[in-house]
This record gives sequence, C-alpha cells and structure tokens, in this order.
Amino acid sequence: PQVAGLVNVLGATTKKGEATVVWNSVANATKYHVFYWSSDNDQHALRNLEPQANRVTISHLNPNKTYYYRVLMIKDGVGKWLSNAQTMMME
Repeated sequence: PQVAGLVNVLGATTKKGEATVVWNSVANATKYHVFYWSSDNDQHALRNLEPQANRVTISHLNPNKTYYYRVLMIKDGVGKWLSNAQTMMME
C-alpha cells in the first residue's frame, strides 16, 4: 500500500535465492539505492542505480527467510525514501 507522502514501491517477486524489487521511477531522479536486510544480518545496499531504473534483482538470498527492503531515491542531492520497509519471503 502507498504511504502518505511516499511514492509507491510496487513490491518484490521472489524465486530460489533471489528477489526482484520493483518501484515507480521518479521524474528527474539522479539515482536510486536499494537497501535490504533480514532480522539476523546486517543491512546491505545496491547503490547508484541508474536514474531510469525501476527494478533490481538481489541475488544470494537464503531460502526460507524473511527479508526487508527499502528504495531510496536521490534527486538534487537529497535522498527520499520511496516507501516504508517492505517484506519479502524467500522460497
């Protein structure tokens, strides 16, 4: 669901060991960062994704584990979260 004041992240699709996160791109964005983590590991990030990007595939995820992710959009040097943390269940 869309959070007030934030752009909707469309969600994530999963298959064995990987997940694809999809979001609505923002006009004039300069780059995106996708942060992801599970309850028992440190946060990781895929940084400096192209401004026209609207999806990224995260690999090397553990099966039968819940991960969380957020997308950060950078525009004019300022970061803005596109949603609150979202959940993805790995197969």
